[in-house]
Amino acid sequence: MICLKMKNLVIKKILIIIFVLFVIIGFVYLIDYFKNKKNIENNKNNIDFCLDDKECVPENCCHSDSCVNVLYKPNCREIMCTQECSSILDCGYGRCACINNKCKAVKN
Repeated sequence: MICLKMKNLVIKKILIIIFVLFVIIGFVYLIDYFKNKKNIENNKNNIDFCLDDKECVPENCCHSDSCVNVLYKPNCREIMCTQECSSILDCGYGRCACINNKCKAVKN
């Protein structure tokens, strides 16, 4: 009888420890989540903020050497560009990429 009570007490202590560990892990996860969310929210107003390469486009219609978020892309409907290859994004030499949450022009 005493042995059964001791066994139940040990099981209860183990369950309490497991519960406390889950609470601590969950708390650490939530802190990290909200810290990252705050950083993303603070950067969303930046013209070059991104989460993925697909969000980045050239900043200018012609001979651009920098990139911006697609939400800020220029209107190039009536723009004519020369065939000159003078910048990193001309003639397939480079592309826009999302690096550390910033749109950047990079070499291929």
